[in-house]
Amino acid sequence: MQAGIAALAPSHLPPSIPRSHLPQALTIPLRAPPPGAPSPLSYPTHALAIGSKGAKDSAPQLVFPVHAVVLAAHCANIPRFPAPPRSRASASVTLPILPLSLPSPQAFSILHAFMYTHRIDAALGALLPFPPAFLETLAPSPSSNAHLAAALASGSTRHQLGAHLCAASSGNLSTLMTHAAHVRELWQDMVALGLYDPTLWDALDLAWETHPPPQKASSLILYPHIFPFSHSSTCSTTSCFHRSFVVVLLFCPVLYVFLYYFQCFYIQVQLHVLLASIVRAIPLLPTPSSFCM
Repeated sequence: MQAGIAALAPSHLPPSIPRSHLPQALTIPLRAPPPGAPSPLSYPTHALAIGSKGAKDSAPQLVFPVHAVVLAAHCANIPRFPAPPRSRASASVTLPILPLSLPSPQAFSILHAFMYTHRIDAALGALLPFPPAFLETLAPSPSSNAHLAAALASGSTRHQLGAHLCAASSGNLSTLMTHAAHVRELWQDMVALGLYDPTLWDALDLAWETHPPPQKASSLILYPHIFPFSHSSTCSTTSCFHRSFVVVLLFCPVLYVFLYYFQCFYIQVQLHVLLASIVRAIPLLPTPSSFCM
């Protein structure tokens, strides 16, 4: 089936089409099959045009050639496919377009590849920058599922993978949160499609468990000793954080009194909530000496 997709002429298969310009079908010329390809080739039956929910008419829809039987075998929530045309032309293939809205159109590319290859190593490698040596243990083999289950059950393995992710991002909080968002987007697409492959769900669990989700990402600042930053980087980050914290703590009461005097009650209430959160966080704050040992 992958050979059938590869036989489609790329010049006539646009990667995306604006929603307002979606045709009913795409007619795509066929290239000569590569040596060793199975005969006859199984060409795609449809093209998915995937966009975000509520997107504008000018928003691009990502185009993916698919076999209806592959999606039907993997996805419980896929809409009914339009009937393919009855054509015997051998020089081209006509693919009816099925518009589909997903939470993250970009994340579907990982699912599209997985449904055809069932390669967990490729799916995880496309999702997060995992160590190549670890991904090699998940390459297609009789023991790949066992390696995945062992990694998911091992706290030390998850910690090592998390440490690698932090090192690969140089401890940049924005990058780490972006990675976590990608994991969440893939999860949303899997739920929307009804894709219930147990191995892929285990891989998604591993990606989430080894990566701090956005709501916990602030721990990278509060507790950088959990991750393998350099000694100087850790001390610098911690000192900078404590200086910023002291400035905020001293400035907020002054601003609070100013707002009270001018009767800015709404902003005053919001600032009161912020101050209460800061006060509750004081016992959790580490001391600089705990990071510079």
